[in-house]
Amino acid sequence: MKKYLTSILKYVGSISAFAVSLSANTTSTWISHQPKVPEGVRKFKKIN
Repeated sequence: MKKYLTSILKYVGSISAFAVSLSANTTSTWISHQPKVPEGVRKFKKIN
């Protein structure tokens, strides 16, 4: 059981890192509001 849990958590970690990277490099589709990006997410941006 621990082996399966470890493999699942590896996939969850990589998927969440991909989601953070994707959201750090895209802009909001709403014209009226672009929320502030937290400092922790800014380090995942490709272009600073």
